Amino acid sequence: MGPIYAWYALLKELKEKGFENSLAAVFLGTRAIKPFLLPVMISYFGWIYTLTLSIYMILGALAVGFCIAVTAKE
Repeated sequence: MGPIYAWYALLKELKEKGFENSLAAVFLGTRAIKPFLLPVMISYFGWIYTLTLSIYMILGALAVGFCIAVTAKE
C-alpha cells in the first residue's frame, strides 16, 4: 500500500543482500492487487471478474519476473 517510491529503500537494501531483480519485478507487479479493495471490486464487478483479473495480474507479474530473469542473466 502507499506510493511505490516508498518501497525503493527496502528494495535497495534487499538487493544489496542478494535479492534478485526478477523477484523485485514480481513484487512490484503484484502490488497492484489490493486485498482491502477486493470486496469493493466484487460488489462492482462480481467475483468472477475480480478473481479473473487478480489471476491475470499475478500471472502477468510472474511473466515480467521471468522476462527480467532471462534478459538480466541473473
